[in-house]
Amino acid sequence: NIMAWTYSPNGITDQNLSNDTIAISTVGCVLVLNGTYDIAGGNNDFSVLSDAINALNSCGVSGPVVLRLAPGIYNSLSSISGTYFNTNEINTVTFTSLSGIADSVTIGTATGIALTLSDAKYLHFKNISIGNSNTTYGVYFQNANEHITFYGCNIKANPTTTSSSTAAVCYLNTNGSTNYLKNIMFIKNNIDGGYYNFYMNYPAGSNNNMGATGMSVIIDSNNLTNAYIYGIYSYYYGRYPSISYNTITSRNSGSVSSSWYGISINLFHNVDFMVGNKIKSTNTSISSPYGIYISQYYNYTSYSGSGAGLIANNEI
Repeated sequence: NIMAWTYSPNGITDQNLSNDTIAISTVGCVLVLNGTYDIAGGNNDFSVLSDAINALNSCGVSGPVVLRLAPGIYNSLSSISGTYFNTNEINTVTFTSLSGIADSVTIGTATGIALTLSDAKYLHFKNISIGNSNTTYGVYFQNANEHITFYGCNIKANPTTTSSSTAAVCYLNTNGSTNYLKNIMFIKNNIDGGYYNFYMNYPAGSNNNMGATGMSVIIDSNNLTNAYIYGIYSYYYGRYPSISYNTITSRNSGSVSSSWYGISINLFHNVDFMVGNKIKSTNTSISSPYGIYISQYYNYTSYSGSGAGLIANNEI
């Protein structure tokens, strides 16, 4: 802490003591992260996760960082806001399990929203679990998020809920917003529960962000299960380079709706590839299943679309 003040200005008594002092607090960085660090096990570089997070928040990185979490539950890793200092497309921060087994590590709040990402960038989540059967939202995006990958993770919400305010993955954007999701990837995850497995509302914000340099979300090779009505639901203005090779299955038991949608794409969407998905309604109580439902202005050239998208080899 540095503090400076004045006294006896021009040799006379200071008539206003309220403005004679200035102070600043700074952080000295003993450690700027670069490389692989084990948390609460392994090499035990940090005995608790909070110490590693404090180092990231205070000092940032000088290269790619991998934080390997020992088996356990880490409720404190529930929110990331903004960008860690000096991170970029190369200098990313990865949260992963020490064992490489997603079931061994759970992050996020135990109830409510498990993990909130707000204006976050340059993050990887690999081989970990996010949320549990009691969470309303597994991953909840706010504002603009960029260059974030989920690979080999379990992303969970309540698997028996009938509430529309639940989703394993949610982005609740608004019409006309300048915020959007860019270079977000979901690859080889198990995504379970919720009214929706994926709920994307105005994910590009507006038609201005539907081109190649705007919104980009890839949903490939995931296993989606136990959504009440929608596996993937995207509403108004979205761009997905690929929604492919996913297995999307309805609930086998418990509360179900009479209608169920594997993939529902509604109004002004650009999807380049929708290939090789396996979509299955396995509950006889679902009387009106829809494998792939697409509504209006798909790959519309006036909104940066190609005019055509490949929909091929889907098993419904």
